[in-house]
Amino acid sequence: MNFAATDALLACTVLYIAGFGLLPVYGRFYLPIMNRAPLTCVLGKPIAVPLDKDPSPETVDKIHAEFLTAMQKLFDRHKTGYGWAHKSLIIS
Repeated sequence: MNFAATDALLACTVLYIAGFGLLPVYGRFYLPIMNRAPLTCVLGKPIAVPLDKDPSPETVDKIHAEFLTAMQKLFDRHKTGYGWAHKSLIIS
């Protein structure tokens, strides 16, 4: 019997005996909290965005292109430090 079948059998047995089901919780300290995972964060220089209540599509496209270029540069500058030298950033 595999692990999933054993869990299902145990859940059905508890449901039959107790009258209610138990939810399996696989988290930190067996609580519904996520397990710790490393977080990578890199900050770049700010992008100047003019305050405009009704920006034109050209302005939005220009700032968006500038943002994507900055993201690509940040990734390329820091990827070797995190062991991602063989990876490339694809934004679609």
